Amino acid sequence: MRSLDYNLTISKIQNWIKEYKSSAKINGVVVGISGGIDSALATTLCVNALGNENVIGLGLPCSSIPQDLNDAEELAAKLGIKFLKIELSSVFEEFIKITSPLFESSQIAEANLKPRLRMMTIYFVSQSFGNLLVAGTSNRT
Repeated sequence: MRSLDYNLTISKIQNWIKEYKSSAKINGVVVGISGGIDSALATTLCVNALGNENVIGLGLPCSSIPQDLNDAEELAAKLGIKFLKIELSSVFEEFIKITSPLFESSQIAEANLKPRLRMMTIYFVSQSFGNLLVAGTSNRT
């Protein structure tokens, strides 16, 4: 893709974010920042489109690599957004403890539980702050 095409695509995405915010009559967005490329890009696009005062970043470690949270905090600081850290490891462990007498969970079930706990938390925060939407990030694959 040529540079001009790339810049037009970025501009279209940011305009779409602005228009969506306006049509949905929301005050801003909440983004889960994992420390990876996908959430960094989504957060940056939201900040560029809406302004840093309208974006809240969440660090949601759940038995995670510490460097991931460090990267998320660093991005939030560079973008000048509010950043909240909510540690989910104990929630994950308690869930496994509560459900383990009922059945034996699989590695896949446990691995899938972590992103679901994170998403649940992001929606909870967005509704708790009032009139905020969740800006989802997807896996680049």
